[in-house]
Amino acid sequence: MILSKNKIERLDPDNLINDFISQAKLGEILIIVPTNRKIRYLKRELVSHSPGKSVSKINLHTFETFTTQIFQTNDFDSFKTLSEASSAVLLSKSFKKTELKYFSNYKNEIPRGTLDRIKNVITQYKLNGISPEQILSEAKKLEGSEKLKAADIANVYKNYLAYCKELNVYETGDVYSEVLRLDKKDFVLRFNNSFSGVRTIIINGFDEFTQPEIDI
Repeated sequence: MILSKNKIERLDPDNLINDFISQAKLGEILIIVPTNRKIRYLKRELVSHSPGKSVSKINLHTFETFTTQIFQTNDFDSFKTLSEASSAVLLSKSFKKTELKYFSNYKNEIPRGTLDRIKNVITQYKLNGISPEQILSEAKKLEGSEKLKAADIANVYKNYLAYCKELNVYETGDVYSEVLRLDKKDFVLRFNNSFSGVRTIIINGFDEFTQPEIDI
């Protein structure tokens, strides 16, 4: 995917990047790739092919770091990232606060394996823009233990979100959600503040996108 303020005749990203390298205009492109490993590889390649083997500025990001950069701009610049250890503590507190049915035997102490599995599920819900309310709505279509399980997870998830908001801590899915709440004018302002001079965006190497990534 290539986004540009100018008309582009060739849509091959490699050729387009080479054009920017030859014109010493790498600062005018933002390249978004799937992984940090890909960033490290591309950075080496771009530097090695640049005139004089040096580049003053390279805008290389994953979708996560790009969105975080937008999120940090202006009044969000003091946000804190939620660590794995802290998330486990908050999730455990969320279980204890929730009136459980399916997981009622785990009210006092949640086995670490169960906690980790549910944490991974909630992380995926966040990344895909799925809210506790949506899960509760879908749970109505289920029966028996599966219905109780889905409802428990949704309510734990709801309390977990409340704790995160109270402590002003964010995971990647939370960052996506906050950025999507920005109006277009604010998003553009933040983008221009973070990536002044960028005229072309190249999004390359992805097999798929989550719905929030598509919306962003």
